[in-house]
Amino acid sequence: MVRVIGSAGIEPSDSFYQSRSPQRNYNGTPAGYSIPLMPYQRRGSPRNRYCNFKGDFKCGKISFENGFLKFFEGVNINVKVEKFRLPFYLGQAIGKRFVLFHDVKGRQHSGSNLAPGQGFLNLDDLSYHLYGHVEVQLEQKNKQPMLQLFRPGIITCNDYEVPESIKERVVGPIKVYPSKYWGFHPVNVIEETIYIGCVFQNLLSAEPEIHRHISLQVSKWWRKEWSNNCSCLQVKLFPYIQIQN
Repeated sequence: MVRVIGSAGIEPSDSFYQSRSPQRNYNGTPAGYSIPLMPYQRRGSPRNRYCNFKGDFKCGKISFENGFLKFFEGVNINVKVEKFRLPFYLGQAIGKRFVLFHDVKGRQHSGSNLAPGQGFLNLDDLSYHLYGHVEVQLEQKNKQPMLQLFRPGIITCNDYEVPESIKERVVGPIKVYPSKYWGFHPVNVIEETIYIGCVFQNLLSAEPEIHRHISLQVSKWWRKEWSNNCSCLQVKLFPYIQIQN
């Protein structure tokens, strides 16, 4: 579903575009308009290959991460394990083009009720994996170890302290918080809606007829959602993502 761009960047493959013909219903929901992730994923340049999404419970992290995970047919790797077991989990990335490190735990802030964990400590030892400068050795059970560039991806966490060493290697932390408009204009963050946003932001290529079809569906969505009775007319789409200072 995805192909490599350059050394480690990614984008949907031809099979994705063929399955999303103009006749397919895109729902007209511009869910991906404010996606900060795609430029980094496509370029695949060192220090810009991973984005760290950080936020409280029910803020939308899981919706975004699952949308991108399905979009790129990636793999979710658990790093909340003992260090000696980590290589076997990392081996799941063999043959994949996208990696998700979900719900990474670390050191709590003062007064936090979150449970501590060693996820960020494990990530700190994976500098080559995050950088993407050189190939790393990956292994799976009953298979020969192999070398490949570790693929770009997402790191998500709750409100933990992100180590400075991790901040130097990734984009973010990107603070995610729920929008007060979500109850009035809910949008499902799925493969199609991510694709729509990326096409409108010129992050992914598309045929002219697909552009026209998406534009028509988005216009229908606007007419339906932004009625005369709506007081949200001045709000930007998906205002619940911001770069944390």
